[in-house]
Amino acid sequence: MTAQPRYTFGDIGGRSSIVLESNALAFQTTQYETFETFSATFLKGLGIVHDALRLDFIERIGLRYLDAILPLRADESLRDYLISEVLG
Repeated sequence: MTAQPRYTFGDIGGRSSIVLESNALAFQTTQYETFETFSATFLKGLGIVHDALRLDFIERIGLRYLDAILPLRADESLRDYLISEVLG
C-alpha cells in the first residue's frame, strides 16, 4: 500500500468541494440544483487546476448521483424507505 496525497477545497458552508488526487479530480455537492449549474462549477474548478498544473489529458469522465434519504417523521426509519437488500 502506498500513501497518496488528497487535497480538498471546499466552500465555507461545507456544501460543495473539489477533491484533487494524483489521478482524479472530483466535484461533489449537496446543493445540486441543475446540471447546468453543476457542470459550470465543475468546469470552473477543472480550469483552475489546469491553469496551475497544465493537465495533459483526461482518461475518463464520470458522473455519479447519490440521493440522501432522510426520514420525514421522527417515528420513521430508513427501513420505511428502502428494500431490505440495500440496508446492509
